[in-house]
Amino acid sequence: MSAKLLIAAEANAGKTTLTQTLTKALVISCDGKKYSFPVPNVPVPSFDSAKELVDLIIEKIEAYNERFGEYPETIVFDSVSKFLILCITTVMRNIQGLLFIANWIMKLPSLIISLKIL
Repeated sequence: MSAKLLIAAEANAGKTTLTQTLTKALVISCDGKKYSFPVPNVPVPSFDSAKELVDLIIEKIEAYNERFGEYPETIVFDSVSKFLILCITTVMRNIQGLLFIANWIMKLPSLIISLKIL
């Protein structure tokens, strides 16, 4: 059986504190703070691609399995809002790079013509 649950509240309301009593859990911490509870966790301060993020999470789930002899029953993303901001930041960073390249490529024909004139 599986359940999905979103805990939403004001900042500093204790959402992360709720995770401290979880068992058989892995916390993917995206909130930029040190996770201070005794639940296995992995900090994710940033990532460059969805593949990098997925690979990291899979690696940590496999490490959990090796350490405890079973997979985590619960995976927590703390916090979802910070995780979403990381995703948006990564996409925007990649789009900015693509826009720079596209803009440069668009200028290439005029640059080639200029070079031929010289």
